[in-house]
Amino acid sequence: MRWSLILFLLISSIFSAFSCKQRGRGADPLARPTERKILGPGVDYDPIGGTSDRDELALADRLADSFEARRAHGWEVFRRVIRPVRIQGEVAALVPTFQTWYDAGEVQELFKVFYGMLREERAGANGSRTREEIFSAAWTSYHEMKSIDPERNRPLYDRFQNLLGQISSDPERAGGLNGFGATAGVNARGVVLLSPQLTRAFVTNFESIVRCQDQVTQGGMDTVRVRADTGNQVTVSFSHGLQRFADDEFGACYGQPLPRGAVAVKLTWARVAAPASASKVAALANFDTGESGMRGMLAKSGTWRIGDQADDERPRTIPVPGNTGIYRVRVDGGHEWALTGIHLTTRETREWVWVSLWWGGNSVASDFGADRPELCDPGYTSNCAELANYYAPWSAYKMCVVSAWREGDPVLNAGSPDQFESMAGAARWSPGLTAVGRVNRVVYLNNQRASDGSFHTWCSNPFIESDKGMANSNCVGCHQFASPGGAFNIPEHNRFEKAVKDFPTDFLWSFDSGVEHFADRIAGVKRSMDF
Repeated sequence: MRWSLILFLLISSIFSAFSCKQRGRGADPLARPTERKILGPGVDYDPIGGTSDRDELALADRLADSFEARRAHGWEVFRRVIRPVRIQGEVAALVPTFQTWYDAGEVQELFKVFYGMLREERAGANGSRTREEIFSAAWTSYHEMKSIDPERNRPLYDRFQNLLGQISSDPERAGGLNGFGATAGVNARGVVLLSPQLTRAFVTNFESIVRCQDQVTQGGMDTVRVRADTGNQVTVSFSHGLQRFADDEFGACYGQPLPRGAVAVKLTWARVAAPASASKVAALANFDTGESGMRGMLAKSGTWRIGDQADDERPRTIPVPGNTGIYRVRVDGGHEWALTGIHLTTRETREWVWVSLWWGGNSVASDFGADRPELCDPGYTSNCAELANYYAPWSAYKMCVVSAWREGDPVLNAGSPDQFESMAGAARWSPGLTAVGRVNRVVYLNNQRASDGSFHTWCSNPFIESDKGMANSNCVGCHQFASPGGAFNIPEHNRFEKAVKDFPTDFLWSFDSGVEHFADRIAGVKRSMDF
């Protein structure tokens, strides 16, 4: 690849990372050369249960049929995404694996490098490299371009050295290198990071992605989706039109199935320390996710809020704990943030595995935190004792997990789970709760009683699903509607049940929603480079 192209892309990357704003969506997350140079290449996720189609089907059945196995799997996913990664260089600092992953700004810049190489290859007389070989070269080149050369860019080099100095004297500063976006008041929006395998899929499958985007921008009739239960057509109103995809088609916008190592993580933060001129919080919401709390909260419109039970004596807020009681990081300007919510989705099964964690307040070892295992895996590292301080804050999070619309565990469907008494109460209330707050045999598909009498699954994060009624959901019930084209209102009765047959973006809202708009960024880069 010619050095002129590398230099052009590097300059473009620098300016984009510092100042790029696309179509009024707000500033990009931190995707600066200095941060990536310190973090090094993203560390990939190791999927659980093998990589073949047969492994995927076996795992899906096992998780669907066993509440205990599902929760054990959810904790193992969490274990793997928080495995400590030592940052590059001599500085002794650790970051969780997911904070080495790629935000929207970096995916965009990586695609610039890849597409530039691909165009050169196609233009050459003897171009013979495969797409995989070109991506491998682009991946290497992208991370090499993040090397900071004092002769070529002194300001970046000085910032790089300054960051290293900060981290050397304050290792927890390393956590502030990645995973933040535009802020409003004391809360940071939920920035989305993609694992390396998912990043690669977005970059290399760009033709299918752009084709989906072109269909959207051309306008037309609203997308027609087909109900999974009755076959009746249901119109979902998007901001633009899009052709209907084939029944049971997953990921049509990528042109091929996403890899099992694909993971997306959404993070929410609260600012807990800042200079005097900036707003911050001194306490965090203390949600009651035990049986009485779940009943009281869901009895009042199914919206997460504090203190819905008249006899609830729990403090409504808890002073922000120190570094052992919640994951905290420091960023530029003296600001400090605490991680309140983590929403993970892994492509380990056809309909993904949905794992959501939230800060547990003053009851971290109860209900949805009662079965938390030791998070440092001795099978992965022999230094668990030395890593005690690193793992301490991660034990303050509770977890829910689903892998399907319907609950397949016969014990849970009988309403008497007997593992972990404090969690069993909450579990009895969580699957399929209706707005009146009583265990119902759920709103079955097509509003009729299912022949097996099973529940729908349940999972909702109080720090992320804060919109009205969204405590009554199961992640997959909402994400099934993810499509190119824009926003819409999810019907309340569709928050649990499988309502459609086609899944063009493979459940990923960030494909073309929120602030990320991964697909739109890729389409925009291609248009500009083809001009």
